Amino acid sequence: MLAELAIATAAFKTVKSFISEGKELYDMGDQLLSYFDAKHKLQKEVNNSNKSDKSDLEEFLALEKIKAQEDELRELMIYTGRAGMWQDWLKFQSAAAQKREEQRKEAIRKRVEFENNLYHWFEMICICGATVIGACVIFFILYVFLF
Repeated sequence: MLAELAIATAAFKTVKSFISEGKELYDMGDQLLSYFDAKHKLQKEVNNSNKSDKSDLEEFLALEKIKAQEDELRELMIYTGRAGMWQDWLKFQSAAAQKREEQRKEAIRKRVEFENNLYHWFEMICICGATVIGACVIFFILYVFLF
């Protein structure tokens, strides 16, 4: 959790300096993506955390720090950025979340497909093995009784 907070904070500082210098969102692509991913991972970790491992206060303070950074980022984008920069940021976050969800679904789909193929090959090997063993048994029985 602390690693994600550190990554988010470092990316936030970079984005803040870029906005202060008057740069556009597309100039900050990697830093924005890094910030958004770290924020998402932190929120996901807090939501899925085992309460015996982490203190509630630590989780609360980490989320509050991210919220304060978001508020500061919003103000910077509204007052020092170009018109519509905050709305573009919200669209970017939405698109990144959708992309991440599509990647997660694609990974699940590929895993299911792999497991199905694995099961299919297992069935084929079992059927072929049973066929070979059956043929050998029949051949042995015929050999013993005919000769």
